[in-house]
Amino acid sequence: MDYTEIIISTKSSWLDILYYYVLSLVILFFLFILKIIIEEKNNNLMVILGAILVLLLSSAQLILTGYEYNIPGFINFKSESIKVGGFIFSLLYIILMPRRYSR
Repeated sequence: MDYTEIIISTKSSWLDILYYYVLSLVILFFLFILKIIIEEKNNNLMVILGAILVLLLSSAQLILTGYEYNIPGFINFKSESIKVGGFIFSLLYIILMPRRYSR
């Protein structure tokens, strides 16, 4: 009978960090496109929904990285570079919050 050795890591690997930053950049690009669309439509309801979406994404990211949650089989958040990246990307998300301009 063969036994397989299972190694449980408590540190983030370089692949976890790469997944995290790529996923954050994809979300950032999505929010940038969403901001352009919302500001062109000039609709108050769309601005409010866009702002709520940005706040939800940035707060979820800070909660995930702050409390070192593990998403099994996907990303291990126990790295300082991921925590710093969570803070930076949350600020970038807030910068991309749609604004209402009067024309």
